[in-house]
Amino acid sequence: MKTLRLTAVAALAILAIVAPATPASPGVKTSKPRYLVPTAPGVVVDPILSTGDVVGGYQMSGIPDGLGAYTVRNGDDDDDDGENEAFTVVMNHELGKTFPAMPPGVDARISRLEIDRDTRSVTDAEYLFTGQEGFERFCSSTLEVISGRPFYFTGEEAIDAGHDGSSIALDPDTGMWRETPHFGKLQHENVVPLKLKKWVFLTSEDDFR
Repeated sequence: MKTLRLTAVAALAILAIVAPATPASPGVKTSKPRYLVPTAPGVVVDPILSTGDVVGGYQMSGIPDGLGAYTVRNGDDDDDDGENEAFTVVMNHELGKTFPAMPPGVDARISRLEIDRDTRSVTDAEYLFTGQEGFERFCSSTLEVISGRPFYFTGEEAIDAGHDGSSIALDPDTGMWRETPHFGKLQHENVVPLKLKKWVFLTSEDDFR
């Protein structure tokens, strides 16, 4: 697997890939206008999904913040010459004041989106975190492939709420996750794994006091 790191601006409620547009095909693509403006000749912004869009029983909500992606290989097709035909995007959502939290005081959601590589349409979508886990406002994130498996690391950007500034490690393929309180109880901006002689995890604090 290859890892594709994406960065999202919190106020930008849109997921887009900068690439040439292709004809529509099965899957869901947003009908909303692009929010990115290309500044170089030949660059085309192709919007994929925006807040409020529906894919089956899934509706994209809130403000997308941390993003990570990895490719999915179709091993059953002998004619694809090993091409990656899809990729998975894992995304944090901050509900904020626009989207009332349910349960109250719980603003963290995490989505998994399956996106067709050629058409850049969303073929499947679901919430891995629904709010029932009781975390408050996940911020940025880092997705890293470790020993061939993708792992998604993120933490609460809040204390005195949710799990009091804790963090998690999530396997987006299975949806299984584990809380990592040993990374500290603080206002996490991100949790970043680094491969040195051993795996080292860095976290930054988003506290302006």
